[in-house]
Amino acid sequence: MPDTTTDGRSVLDGARILLVDDDRDVLESMAAAFETEGADIMMVGDGNSAVEACLEEEPDLVVLDMMLPGRSGFLALERSKGREDSPFVIMVTANEGKRHQAYAEQIGVDRYLQKPIPLATLLDTAAELLNSREDDLTTTERSPPMPKRQLVLMNPADDGAMGSMGSPGAFQRALEPFNTAPDGGERSTGTLPLFGPGIVVEIPLGQESLTQALITVTDQDIAWPVLSRMCRELGWKMMDVGTGQTFG
Repeated sequence: MPDTTTDGRSVLDGARILLVDDDRDVLESMAAAFETEGADIMMVGDGNSAVEACLEEEPDLVVLDMMLPGRSGFLALERSKGREDSPFVIMVTANEGKRHQAYAEQIGVDRYLQKPIPLATLLDTAAELLNSREDDLTTTERSPPMPKRQLVLMNPADDGAMGSMGSPGAFQRALEPFNTAPDGGERSTGTLPLFGPGIVVEIPLGQESLTQALITVTDQDIAWPVLSRMCRELGWKMMDVGTGQTFG
């Protein structure tokens, strides 16, 4: 049974929970269990709707199926994490492969549970995560978050000039093997953001040939292995915006 607060309420009471599964029966059974604990429930059936709900509805916790139409649970997880206000995410799956679990943990999942999952276990896991929030907030108050690191991705030529990284389309295709791609949303800033493991890459719109792109690192532990491999395989370099140091 989920933990209770000092006044006897369930820690799930009033929590905003997003449930993501393409099986309606599974969604309704999970919803009924959470609602008995007083949680405020939202339900969607595909990965694209999951990302949209995370950004617009700001849930406290997401229960996310791994196999989804529209966008996989992994891509939805990547897009939902990496922000200071990211929700907790519990990924559920019938897949027993350890490789999938390791990848989910690498990109930020908080708990990874194998189906079939007893509803009591799911409720207890959600309560455990939400109960940890107070300690996290206290730590945040003591230690303000570090600013996100920004890098310029570029292709320096032998003469020191900026070489071309290709057209915007070619650039996007070059980053696809690194699981970095646009999320399909509308843009109003004059740039196209590409979302990847621990990074957001912004490319300017309206240019026939790109000579640089701005990278914002949202999770350094996840981002650096990806960025190192990207530069090594594509022959590009990175420059730290803050220090001017070039590496890669």
